[in-house]
Amino acid sequence: MFDLHHESRIATLTLKHGKVNAMDLEFLETLSLQLESLAADPNVGVLILSTAGATFSAGVDLKRLVAEPLGYNDRFLPAIRRLFRTAFEFPKPLVGAIRGHALAGGCVLASCCDYRLLGSQAKIGMPELRVGLPLPPEGIEILRFVSATQHLQRIVTSGRTYVGPDAVHAGLADEVLPTEQVLPRAQGVAMELQAVPASVFALSKRQIRRPIVERICRHESRFESEIERLWRDEEVRDNVRRFVTERL
Repeated sequence: MFDLHHESRIATLTLKHGKVNAMDLEFLETLSLQLESLAADPNVGVLILSTAGATFSAGVDLKRLVAEPLGYNDRFLPAIRRLFRTAFEFPKPLVGAIRGHALAGGCVLASCCDYRLLGSQAKIGMPELRVGLPLPPEGIEILRFVSATQHLQRIVTSGRTYVGPDAVHAGLADEVLPTEQVLPRAQGVAMELQAVPASVFALSKRQIRRPIVERICRHESRFESEIERLWRDEEVRDNVRRFVTERL
């Protein structure tokens, strides 16, 4: 599911889960545990999050989501929220080497990174609402954190995907490079970030991101029951089934 490589206190975690790194329950739970382990590992100073294939992550595994009984949803929603929080609050520098498409949940995961390098042909964006699934508070707030204010509503509600300089302009990437240059540049960025004392970086990152975490916590109690209800709503599930049948 993942490959982990260490070199000079820089770890590279490569996503290798099916053809498109679709987010099923096992992917979410395993990646959360892996990130928690790396956060606690004193031998890891910086983490690069990368992918082996042409897709960074296509987001939620919709086929699995509609095929499974509702009990799967009851475990899936907390698991994806946990992953977003774990990645967003990762205390060490997290560099995204996004060589392929990062869509929906994959876009949110990429947005958790401190620095995001996007392949020139890669699409990034949020088609989630067009599928019919509401975003949990973590997804909305993480996108609010990274995206340019004037672009947030369009990113979330239009379903548009961004490529190249448009992705940087919208706030969804920091640099765009030819695909073959993404990982080498990510390694260079990781070396630069490693020069910052770990405790100083962790404290600064917590201070910068604390308002977002606090907003998530406030919104959690306000929207949690409504989001859970919509994820279980049969009409919503029917919309997702139609999307899966017609598009996937």
